[in-house]
Amino acid sequence: IEHFSINFEAPWFLDEIRKTLQGSTPFEREVCALDGRRFLIRMLPFVGGAPTQHGVVVTFVDVTGVHQERARLQAVLDSLEEHIAVLDDTGIIVLVNRAWQRFAEENGGDLTCVGVGANYLDACRQARGPSSEGAAQVVRGIEAVRMGIVNNYSMQYPCDSELEPRRFLLQVSRVDALGGIVVSHFNLARLKGGASAILPLNMP
Repeated sequence: IEHFSINFEAPWFLDEIRKTLQGSTPFEREVCALDGRRFLIRMLPFVGGAPTQHGVVVTFVDVTGVHQERARLQAVLDSLEEHIAVLDDTGIIVLVNRAWQRFAEENGGDLTCVGVGANYLDACRQARGPSSEGAAQVVRGIEAVRMGIVNNYSMQYPCDSELEPRRFLLQVSRVDALGGIVVSHFNLARLKGGASAILPLNMP
């Protein structure tokens, strides 16, 4: 296989094949091909009937379409003013939009606690001070949605800044198609202005 021509940059490729051949741990990693396509490489140890019959099964799965759909979803979420995060069933954040990131950065939030890969439920449980009671309510609401007790949950809470008083609407909904939960926060102060904020239907 060392003499095969591959169209992606993966200096670790042969080393991982050897490691998988010598051990019994499967290997999985995504790579970007030179033509822009993305592949998921899986390596699985193979053991035949005789003790000496062993090898490695390497598969390449084209996941370009998955990445394109994810990019489109990210673009849609980034266009919204709501602060949005998608959680898996354990509370791990798997996707956030630009508004969520920007709010965390502007208000002293730590993206290691409320960014992709962090457990949002744990972050809420660790809240201290005046916000701890509201955070506990959020955890109970998310858990109720996660366990199927309710389809969605919402609450309003104060979140004042140094410049202005603010009140947010939290909404939690289950998305069965994604196998997870969507959490959104919307600044109700943005609704000020009433009908004047509605665009006429005959705009070009």
